[in-house]
Amino acid sequence: MKFKISLILIAGLMVFFSETQAQENKILNTKLQITVLNSLGNPVIGAKVSIYESEEDYLADENVIGTVVLTDKKGRAMFKDLLPKKYYIFARDGSMDNADGNQSTDKLTQGVKNKVTVIISD
Repeated sequence: MKFKISLILIAGLMVFFSETQAQENKILNTKLQITVLNSLGNPVIGAKVSIYESEEDYLADENVIGTVVLTDKKGRAMFKDLLPKKYYIFARDGSMDNADGNQSTDKLTQGVKNKVTVIISD
């Protein structure tokens, strides 16, 4: 009998702590704002931006995190609900991309909007 009560108590605590963790993750939403500029420093509207968790995925163009995001009128693309880790970025608009540099972030800071600027060129 005590064993069954202990199991029920442990199960209840596990549910409580998992719900608390889920709520904390929602509160501490880690975001990544990527601003895409051309070689003249002007924002690029409608650039396609993808992020990847590993350099291998980036190089193979596989396992995109979420969906491809188009930049807005200020050249910004926003990614939400990310893990606090390093990501690899690919931005493209026509024949311009960032393949020659600025292809990754530092480890993201949890619970804030992290910002990165990417320059694309031919």
